[in-house]
Amino acid sequence: MKKVLLAAAVALTLAGCGKTGNKDAEADKNVSMFRTEEVVAKKQLSLPDSLNFYGKDAKVFTETTVSVCWPETLGGKEPKELQDSILSIAFGTSKRATLKESLEAMLAEPLGFEGEKGITQKDVDKLPELSETVHRHSAQLTVTPTSIGKRLVTYSVYSYAFLGGAHGNYATTYVNYDVEKGQVLTVGRVFADVQGLKTAIMRELQLKPEYAGSLLVDKVPTVGNFYIEGALITFFYNPYDVACYAAGDIRVALPIHEVREFMSDYGKSLFPEED
Repeated sequence: MKKVLLAAAVALTLAGCGKTGNKDAEADKNVSMFRTEEVVAKKQLSLPDSLNFYGKDAKVFTETTVSVCWPETLGGKEPKELQDSILSIAFGTSKRATLKESLEAMLAEPLGFEGEKGITQKDVDKLPELSETVHRHSAQLTVTPTSIGKRLVTYSVYSYAFLGGAHGNYATTYVNYDVEKGQVLTVGRVFADVQGLKTAIMRELQLKPEYAGSLLVDKVPTVGNFYIEGALITFFYNPYDVACYAAGDIRVALPIHEVREFMSDYGKSLFPEED
């Protein structure tokens, strides 16, 4: 595992989740610090015949790549609610778990056969070339801040897995955090009229010709996956959320002034109107 500290001043500008030698920033009570954990695990699985759907003589190898830019402090405080949200989304772990515990639990499970009994796995230095009898499962998890402002910080949690078949599956989930209040921007906190917001998003989707024939729904099922960028709030949908796999990621960007009517008082306070 690779551990790196990043110190950012009170303005919370991000130079990247890397290393800096800014001692003055580290001494600042408003410092924001990040730690990078990186893991690449290559393993060979030993499967009972009942679980080896590739065939009796097939060998299955796995490769898991993890990179987490972990928020130690934001504005001089530990962002516990953000940390808990990251762990829940990325690993499905409880609030009591640590990042280390979550990583260890993830790597202890055989990729593609989580929860199954009778499977053992061992570390390997190199993965063999694919063949009729050699198969691979792969997974990638990347957790990184996409924007850091004085008050709002946005994280993305990207996951990908290929477990055989025609293609892998991937998903991105965004987490927005209010540094001042020390809380995650949930739908219930930011929006008062969720149904009105869903209607506005669906209307925007139906106006986009590139999605014609690809939509799987006539009503938006959720509005919880979003990120804020400048004067826009973008609602993000992964494959199969609202459209077929071939449509890829679906983004619906709406000006904040157009969705203010659906916001709670707290939500409006995050984006004060200019005089």
